Amino acid sequence: MHMTRIAALAALSAILLAGTALATDKEAASRPATTSASEVPADLIAKIDAEARPQGSPKTRQEMTAAMAKAMQTVLQMGRQAETDYAGAANLHEVRIRMVQAADLLRRIAQDEARGAEALQIAHRILAGSGPPTFKAQADWYVLRRKLTDSPADANQIGDGIRGFVARYAKTDAAGDALTYGAVLAMRLDQNALVNELVAKLQSEHANDPKARSVLRQMGKHPDIGKPFTAELTRLDGTKLSLPKDLLGKVVVIDFWATWCGPCVGEVPHMKKVYQGYKGKGVEFVGISLDRTRQDVEQFVKQKQMDWIHTYDGQGNPTADKYGINAIPSLWVIGKDGKVFSDSARGRLEELIDKALEAPTTAPATTAPAPK
Repeated sequence: MHMTRIAALAALSAILLAGTALATDKEAASRPATTSASEVPADLIAKIDAEARPQGSPKTRQEMTAAMAKAMQTVLQMGRQAETDYAGAANLHEVRIRMVQAADLLRRIAQDEARGAEALQIAHRILAGSGPPTFKAQADWYVLRRKLTDSPADANQIGDGIRGFVARYAKTDAAGDALTYGAVLAMRLDQNALVNELVAKLQSEHANDPKARSVLRQMGKHPDIGKPFTAELTRLDGTKLSLPKDLLGKVVVIDFWATWCGPCVGEVPHMKKVYQGYKGKGVEFVGISLDRTRQDVEQFVKQKQMDWIHTYDGQGNPTADKYGINAIPSLWVIGKDGKVFSDSARGRLEELIDKALEAPTTAPATTAPAPK
């Protein structure tokens, strides 16, 4: 099933809004806990991130929307309290970027314009602070996006605004982020020539950046196809799995998923059927779980009798981070030589497995077209 243009833009915006906050999970976790008012404690940031993930397993779009709204309200409440308790903290931008994400999601899913105004105010506080360029670029993009989409703007205004934004970060470590944000905004505003210009720079200069990888895939560019899929994974029994080395010669289906993801759970019966049909034909499945705990995965896999390989390497899964996986389920097919055959196999898994089995060596598969 191909995404519509509207759905693609929504997904891209969600990727970008979530990207910086998710990318800082490991940074926050690597710092020792502190009670000093000069720094927001790492464990508090981890708690905010935990609250941002909907609880339970929503089964319908309405249930997911309600769960997301509740989660975002909690994130905002915790963020406001952190701004009060740690007003002078050097890392307050880490909390504020999460607040921008939460407030903007509430603006969109609950049509709450008061939260939209709050998101802009928080973004301006990030820009006025001393945070790193990666956070400022995120906030700057949000302000520019709202400016260009909330009121009419002609092509010249859009081009000047986006190129100016990209230029502001060109000589910083946020250069790739700025190009990514700019390309998505240009796409949203139907500036096709500008999209092509920015995407070309992304491909030539930042193709290995996880966030750029994710957005390029959504735009139909697929930067990983034909390249080795490399991952060091831990099976649920604690043994290691090294890809591609350990499964060379087999076609491998990679499933990025989680038990809290409604669409992932909905795919389980189909995945079981496909696995049963192909496991004796030189095909292996590898689940890469993004769950909160190993126990969540173990219990679910046992209950649903999902008999293929399952791995868990913590909430901040390094392989998902590396490949820019910001939306699940995400199904990939890896060829017999360990190279990516498809990074968008959902909805046509059997077709792509058959093609990968027939290929003597991995050749780039026909991938889903860019959203129209």
